[in-house]
Amino acid sequence: MKSANTTADGTNNPATPKWVEVKETFLGHTGPISRCCFSASGNNIASASLDGTVMIWTYDTSTPVSRNATIYCSTEILSLDWECKSDRLLLIGTSDGCIKAWNVDAKRVVCDLNTTEAFPR
Repeated sequence: MKSANTTADGTNNPATPKWVEVKETFLGHTGPISRCCFSASGNNIASASLDGTVMIWTYDTSTPVSRNATIYCSTEILSLDWECKSDRLLLIGTSDGCIKAWNVDAKRVVCDLNTTEAFPR
């Protein structure tokens, strides 16, 4: 049996992706996912969808699942990134010019900035 990256003549084709074993399936978005990122520790995953939601999942079983959350932004998410020093803050940039900082432990937006023409994105 040939592997996924072997051509018909038996040579290795590095352009063909290797198979990846699925470890976990996360469900919840009602639209296509447009952004996804792991936190610095790799214990949390955040994904943004065209449905205007951001979802946070705890991947590490030693971390409390109470960190899981759904954030309703009601507009397209243009950027998504974790604070680089901890897994506590998720920064969300939206198409209506807002930047939100979501505190994972408090499960709420702790900073909500709106951009204007004077301070463009």
